[in-house]
Amino acid sequence: MLGGLMLIGVGAVVVSGMSGRAGALARWMGLFGSAALITAGFLVGYQLIEWVLRGRSAVLGVAHTVYREAMRMKVAVVFVTLEIVIVAGLPFVVGLGQPLQYRVQQFLAYSLGMTTLLLALMTIFVSCATLSGEIEQKQIFTVITKPIHRAKYLFGKWLGIVLLDALLLVVAGGAIWGMTTY
Repeated sequence: MLGGLMLIGVGAVVVSGMSGRAGALARWMGLFGSAALITAGFLVGYQLIEWVLRGRSAVLGVAHTVYREAMRMKVAVVFVTLEIVIVAGLPFVVGLGQPLQYRVQQFLAYSLGMTTLLLALMTIFVSCATLSGEIEQKQIFTVITKPIHRAKYLFGKWLGIVLLDALLLVVAGGAIWGMTTY
């Protein structure tokens, strides 16, 4: 599946580069191709962090649980999808009638601003939802009674959310850089 997404992305970039004019088909292919490349980058990064968090430490266990729980929540999936759609679609919408310099400046301003806003909102929603969900379902009592210190528990929660944010930041940064150079 990952190879298919990357193949679609490369094909879309080639097709949009071959058409000298900015036709509708080339724009749509560029949009879907860039979204496929961003999604593929996210999936590879997600699996890499999953592999790193499989350690036997208590902190890594809590971080792994938060990381997986954040992706199971619909809120995180909505923010990831919004990030992919916005970063992939912005170059094809922003300032089409303006000179290239202004289009690039607008794209950078809007994409970086939206990335910052979406990551901040996702961090707040996911961190509050995971902790309050554990308290509400009384799962925290089974975790805290284990031989894990509260500071390690909170550090594991923080680490899981930070790793998810770092993954999205790296993927969005790479996508923004790629779109800007293209």
